[in-house]
Formats: sequence, structure tokens, C-alpha cells
Amino acid sequence: MKKIIINFFIISIFVSLSLSAADGVMWGEKDIRVVKTQWFDIIYAPDSARSAEHLAHHADAIYEDVCAYLETEQWKRFPVVITPAQDEFNAYYSPACYDTIVMYDTPVTKKIAVASDDFLSTFRHELTHAVSYNMKNAFWRGVGAVFGDVVNPAYLFITRSRTEGVAVASESAGGEGRLNDPYSAQTVRQAKIEGAFPSHADIYGSRDIYPYDTNYHFGAAFENWIQKTYGMKNYARFLYKCVNFQTVHASAAFKSVYGISVKEAWKHFYDSIAVPASAAQYPDPLVKGACKDYFSGTDKRSKENARASRYTSLVSCSAGFGFTDDATGSFYFSKWDAERRCCDRAKKICTVKNLRHTSLSTDGEYAAFSVMSERHAVPKSEVHIFNMKNRSRYTMSETGLRDAAVVLWNGAYYLAAIKTKSQQSTLTVYKLDKSADGKVRGASLIASRPLARGDVAFTPKDAGGGEIVYVCKSGMHRSIRLYSIADGTEKVYDAPYDRMVIGDVSLANTGNAEKVFTFSWAAEDTMPRFGKLIINNFDDGRADSASMLLQTGDVSGGVYDPVMLQNGSIAYTGHFFRDNRLLTAESDSMTMREIALEAKRERVEKSAADKAAPHTQDMQATEAANGKARSAEAADNVRSGEQAAGNRDVQAIFTRSKKYNPFDYYKRGIFLPVGIASTYAQNTGGNITGRILPLGFTYASNNPWSSKIAIVSGGYSILSNSGAIETRFQSGTATSLFKYSFSNQIEFDRRGFKQTAHTVNLSSAIPVGNLSRLTFENTANILFGRQSRTEFSKNGTSLFGALEDDDASPMFVAINKLSVGYSNIHKTGAGVYEKAGFAAGASYIAEYESEQGTPFSQDNVYQNISVNAALRSPRLLPYACRCDYTYNFPFALGTQLFPNRSTFIKNSVEFILFAGEVQKAIPLFYVNRWALRASYTGRFDYTGGTSWDFFDTPHLVRNLFSGEMRYCDSAVLSASLSFTPNFGAAATPLLTSTLRAGLRYVIRETKKQNYFAFEFGWNLAY
Repeated sequence: MKKIIINFFIISIFVSLSLSAADGVMWGEKDIRVVKTQWFDIIYAPDSARSAEHLAHHADAIYEDVCAYLETEQWKRFPVVITPAQDEFNAYYSPACYDTIVMYDTPVTKKIAVASDDFLSTFRHELTHAVSYNMKNAFWRGVGAVFGDVVNPAYLFITRSRTEGVAVASESAGGEGRLNDPYSAQTVRQAKIEGAFPSHADIYGSRDIYPYDTNYHFGAAFENWIQKTYGMKNYARFLYKCVNFQTVHASAAFKSVYGISVKEAWKHFYDSIAVPASAAQYPDPLVKGACKDYFSGTDKRSKENARASRYTSLVSCSAGFGFTDDATGSFYFSKWDAERRCCDRAKKICTVKNLRHTSLSTDGEYAAFSVMSERHAVPKSEVHIFNMKNRSRYTMSETGLRDAAVVLWNGAYYLAAIKTKSQQSTLTVYKLDKSADGKVRGASLIASRPLARGDVAFTPKDAGGGEIVYVCKSGMHRSIRLYSIADGTEKVYDAPYDRMVIGDVSLANTGNAEKVFTFSWAAEDTMPRFGKLIINNFDDGRADSASMLLQTGDVSGGVYDPVMLQNGSIAYTGHFFRDNRLLTAESDSMTMREIALEAKRERVEKSAADKAAPHTQDMQATEAANGKARSAEAADNVRSGEQAAGNRDVQAIFTRSKKYNPFDYYKRGIFLPVGIASTYAQNTGGNITGRILPLGFTYASNNPWSSKIAIVSGGYSILSNSGAIETRFQSGTATSLFKYSFSNQIEFDRRGFKQTAHTVNLSSAIPVGNLSRLTFENTANILFGRQSRTEFSKNGTSLFGALEDDDASPMFVAINKLSVGYSNIHKTGAGVYEKAGFAAGASYIAEYESEQGTPFSQDNVYQNISVNAALRSPRLLPYACRCDYTYNFPFALGTQLFPNRSTFIKNSVEFILFAGEVQKAIPLFYVNRWALRASYTGRFDYTGGTSWDFFDTPHLVRNLFSGEMRYCDSAVLSASLSFTPNFGAAATPLLTSTLRAGLRYVIRETKKQNYFAFEFGWNLAY
């Protein structure tokens, strides 16, 4: 007993030390600090000091405004975590294990750049979640104080569509936000145009295929309509009823407050949505004849545009045309055929996991892939430069780079990318060093153009002549900018309309002192449209002239990512409800409005790295001759002033802050009057299994950024007549690079000490190349003492719980399993079953089992190696399926060598015979899909298995072919239905279940076998 207590004490010290180290989305951060306002604990890393100061200055006022918006009171304090570690902007509110808000401190992506201050707008969005869930009366505040914030009736009634809806409506209340962004409105408008408008119950959040975010778009539009139609007082009363359990269902609360049913209100909401008549008249733009299918070249939709692909990142170059399928991360290229004046059939070049953006150099020699990499402890944005001829790849060593493009100028190649850090965006330019065969060997920074803090740059491209074109968002204002690598000057072309949003800009052609760019744009009440920027450069001293040609009408699907092909046609993607289709159109056939623009010139003072830029010496001499030194000095003063202000902000917040102490937050958590401590036993398969002792308590907590989860639980069971105390802890990186967990249990019964069980699990998944990954895992289990009975002794059937077993002798069982694996299985299409690839792995298992007090004996040791392999294919039959259906027989093959002590080899194959998407709500549930399957399993069994049978494989193979092994096999025909709870917080794909029923035909098993067996099963894939 003393040793057990000492072990628990050592483990407690380890946990305490572990709690003080940063992990998860804060992995690697040092000197984490906390600054407190009236209502918030703002926890931040040093690189986020300015963002923390900015938030601390505004957070309390935003809180007051959100509470006024929802007509509730401020009463609760919240921790807010700001982390600069992750390179992709996001934020979340979580009540587990207590209410907290986490913000990723990096510039916003193009999709959610919808506010003048996106950082504060996002904070308001997440705070609205927190406030709406905490509109509690005194009773439920008391319940939350005792049992934890997650014990909240709101999670029974408020779905993700409602909570995201009210949050988006809140961020949009001041005239900004997603509800006032024309690109964000596209999904709802397009659904009405196509006749694909979902029901209210369909958007709760259970949908698990594209579009995944219907709960955001439709939920926000509906909640906003409800607020404006019936007023905020009624809306606040409705939320109050849901949060305080004053209803049996959200629809009942809705009708009691508004006097109409949700279905009726949804119909009125549907009628209120305005769509452009020109788009509504032709839901399929091919019918109108204004565009063509890129793949078929006609007005008939091709199979490539009918399989739910999501084409994006269109890019044209002198060598051809490229695009990406966002559904798979695959990059395709069509080579230009000058004789036929068209592009060849598109060929897949490569598939890259987590691909965010793709571009090509103007000569087609290099592609730049912007990737969100999981090779780090937290997701980091990387740039891969890919040689299109020899397929070599170079990865930039610097992270934090996104939206990259290769620029060709004067025979040299450069890389332009947006460098992000905290809320700072910087256009950076690197000169590429390549070998004679075209392989990139390195890159050196030669120029940088920092934007004002909070401004964001998107998708830089080669503008020809050593210039880089990109879109800049400053507040709510967009502009197209041309940055010169040579002299550091920049031309700015402001959007001509207020709140006009500009998408990607691409160089269409250049020559005769004229440059033409294509882009997508949208303004209030328009769908995304086509636009051109034409710039004329004069050599006779006249000022440059510029004008925009803007499409005046809307087309179904909108116009996204337009580029000009070599034959003068415009290729673009139309964003439809279920897919993004690749289309072409003739710009001459579009009705355009011309608007003259005035270019503003800005001089960008060079940083130290910029001194290496081409022609720097001549440029500086020219500046002196033209008297531009004063302008440069002024720019330098501005930048120095901004830097000084930033330093003052950092210093100011540091003096008000204190060092982060994790134990201040582990005092908060979840306390439940239910035990999850378990009693453990070894089953007939040799594995250690647990059964919960439910009568007891559980306390769980974590750090404010939802990692380092610590659990302590005590439980008792009448069936086993025993009680146990168990502790669990899990932590690791934000990615799957490294995870670990351990648990410790001690159990007592009427005879005193019964057992103690300990588990340690370590795992790592390391990405390799574009798609592959190596996996490592080690699981160690130790069980000492008397075991509970968890199986019927005759046939090994599992019991529902655990029974007291007076005949059990004290045992010592130790099992360690070390596994390594490789996999390149990946998505090959938008369908659920469209996957392909190969996986293989090997496991080393070591077991020791003996009665307590028995001397160590090698006879009690079992060691062996098992090997497994799997192959997946998206189809057996050589044709593509219609969208939403699968009937080309995707299949999976599997084989295992030594899966257990009595089986030599086991093989299996499963086919999807027919499957279909449903994606519709029924009362309380959401049906995702159905499938018919056929499978076959066969295995060779043998007796007398001993340690290291793996090395006796040749002998066992001979026994197999000589008929000395028993072959057992069976075939199954089954039907399955996947469904998800469709109420409250349970309406999420994380809780999707599969119900399966089938008929098994046992071909060979035993002499007294039943040839047919009906099987029924349920699986929760959480």
C-alpha cells in the first residue's frame, strides 16, 4: 500500500509540472501573461501583446454593447486567450470545462474579412456566444457555479444554427459583418435560385457534406430576419426561455413568443430573400448561353462539373491553364495547344493535403502551393515551390507565409507572399536560387512592404515588368495595388464603390504600354461579378490613366477567380449550392460599365533586406535628383511613429499584467454526480477492458485554451460491490504530431484492496510529402490485483457491467504494444466513399501474466509481431457516379498477420454496392446517408501459438498449404443508415451514428455452425 501511495504522489508531481508548460495552440510559447479588465482575464503570449492591449482597451465596452443588444445583464467574467502560434485565423467559444474564448492572433483570411476591425469583430462574435448561453436566472447561475458552465439547459434547445446565427447577426448589427458582405450572402441566394433551399431543421448543424456551413449562412440570415421582424425584446425572451428550461422544445418556445410556428416563419423568411431576376431566370447559366462548360466546351454540363467538385485557384500562363479542386486538394493543369487554339485535357499534377492556394509563374515553369502544414506542433502556413517539368519541390524554411506566387522578371524568378504575424501583414519578396536543371535550392529575402497594422493583403500575383499586383483591405475599403520590386514604389487603385469587395486579381495581358487585369467583385445587393482593370502607361510625360470595366448584370453561381485564357476567353468558377463549376465566357458578350480611376502613388521606405533589391543604388540616386528624400523621410517618420506606439502599447500592458498561473483556472471545472472511474479485467482476447462504476462523482478541468485535460473520479457499483478512484490526464500538440495520456486507478471492495490499474499512451503522426504520414503509438497497461468478471466464462460474451468474482485470484498483468504505420489514403473526390491509397503497419506486443507472488518466469511472457495492410479504391467499375449516389463499387481490402494468438492470417474485403446521400431532417434526428454493403472475411486459425511465431512464418505457411490449418470464412450482406441527433448542441457531425443490419452467411466455421445469422449493430463515430 505504501508503494501505491508513493506512486500516486510521484504522478501528482509530474502532472503539476506538466500543467505549467504550454501546449495545444499555445505550444512553445514562453512567458504567458494575464492582464485583467473589469470583466475579462486576457491571457496572451509575448508576440500578442499589442493585440492583447488593443482588446483590453475595448473588451468591456463590447461586452456592454452585446448585453444591450441581447437585452440582458453583465454578470459573468470570462477568460480570453490570444495565441500567435497558429497561422490560420480563427476563434472559438467553449464551455468545457468552463466558459472561455480563444482567439488565433493572425490576420484574417479573405473569406471572413468582413469588418473594419476584424479582430474585435471576431471577439464580439465569440462573446455573443458566451452571453447568449449565459442569459440565466438565479437558479441556473447557481447550478452552473456548483456543477460547471457546461451544465446548461441551453445545450438541449439551442442548435448550432441558432447560436451561430445570433453571433453573426450581432457582428453585423453595426452595418459590417457577414450579413452585409455580398460574398457571404451567396450561399443563401444561390440556394433559392436553384430551388435547393433547405428546411429550418436541415440547417441545425448535422449536415456532414458540402456545404458544411449552412448553419452559419442560413442561421444568420434567419435569426437576423426574426430580430428585425419581431424585435429584440421578443428575441431576448425566446433565448431566455431556452436557456432557463422554460420549454420542452425550442419550437414550442418559438411559438409561445412569436405566435407562429418555426415552419411558418421560415416560409416568410424564404419569401423575403431577394435574388436577381437575371440569375433566377436561368438557375443553370449554361441554359442562357452566356457561358460554356470548360471541360465540354459546349452548353452541356460535363461529368467533371457534375460530381460536386469545388474548383478554385484558377491561374493562366503562357504554357496553359491550371486550377485546384478544393474537395480533394488536387492541382490540375491543361497544356495550351497553339495549333488548335485551345487547352488540352486537364491532367492531375499532384494532390496536397491542406492546400489553401495555388499559383503559376507566367511561363508555367513553377507552381507555388500555399499549405496549412501539420508538420509542426500547431498548424503553420508554408509555401512549397514546385517545378512543373521535373516535379522537384522546395519548401520555404520560413513559416507564416501564405498566398504565394512565383514572379518572373528579367530572366530571374522571385517569390511573392504575404508574411503574417499577429495582426501585421507584410508583402515579402524573395529571390529564388535555382540550379541548371531548374531545381530551387534556396530563397533570399530582398524586399518587404509592411502594411499598416490591421490592414490585410490577399493573393499577390505577377503583374509583369517586375511588379506585383495584390488586393489590400484597409478597414472596409478595398484597393488593387501594384508594388514594384525594382524601386519599392506602389500604385494604388481604390475601389470605385463604397463597400465594394474585390476578389482575386490576375494579369490578363500586357503590351503596348497597357496592362489588363481581371478580377471578381461584388457590392451591396449584387452577386459576385466580373471586372477588368485597364492601366495605360505613357512615356511622353503624361500621367498614367486607369479605368475599371464592371459587369452590370448577375449570373447564377456568380463569377469567382476569373482569368483570361490564351484564346481570349474568360475562365471562372461559379459557386453553386453544392459545388463550384468551371465555366468560360467571352468578356465581349458581357454588359460592362466603365469607371475612370485615379492612381495614387506611394513610396515605401526600404527595410534592411530591401537594400539587396535590383537597381537600389540607381533608384536612390534618382530619388535624390527628383527631390524625393523628404517623402522618404516622412514615410520613415510615420513608420517609426507606429513602431514607437506599438512599443508603448506592449510596455503599458506588461506593467499591468502578471504571469499566468494555471492553477488559477484549474480551480474551475465540471463537477458531476456520476462516476467514470472503472474496474478493469483482462478479456478472452487478452486485452484489458474497463467497466464504469457509475455511483460517484467526477471533476474535470483544463487550461483556458482547452488542453491539458485533468480528470479525477470516484465511483461505486452494486454489481461489483466495489469502489474506485481514478485520475486521467491528456495533453499534447494542437496537431497530431505528439499526443499523450495516462490514467491511474485504485479499487477497494469488502475484502479491502482489490486492484490498481495504470495506462500510458503516446502517439505521433508525422506528415511526409504531399499526402503520406508515418504513425507511431505505444500503449502500456498494468493491472495488479483481483479482477471483476466482465464476460460469461463459457463463451466469452461480454457483460453489460462488471460482477463481483469471489473466485478471482490476485493477478499481475502487464501489456505493452508498440505500433508503427504508414498511410497515404486520401480523398479523390467529393463523395464520402471516394478515397484511395495504401496503408501498412506493424505492431510489437509484449505481455506478462502471472499470479501475485509468483516468481518471474519466461513461460509467463508472450511476445510477437503482427503486420497489417489495407488498400482502398474509390471504384471498381470504370465510371463516375451521379452526384449524391454511389454505384461504382468502391472497396477496401485488408489483411492481417497474427491478429491474435490463434490466427495466422486474416483477410477481408468490403464493397459499397449502392449508397445515397439523404441530408434531411426528421423529428429529433437528421438522416445523413444510407448504404448497401457486401463483405467477405476469411482467416486461417492454428493451435499452440507461442511467442515469436512471427519468425516461424515460413513453417506456418507450409502448414497452411498442407491443410494443417483450419480455414474459417463468412460473407455478409448488410444495410446501414447514418444519422445524427438533430436538437440542441447534439446537432453536430461529431455525433453521427451508423445503424447497421445484415445477414451473415457462415461458410466454414465449425461442424455445428449456424449457416445464417442475423446481425444488428450501432456505432457512434465520435
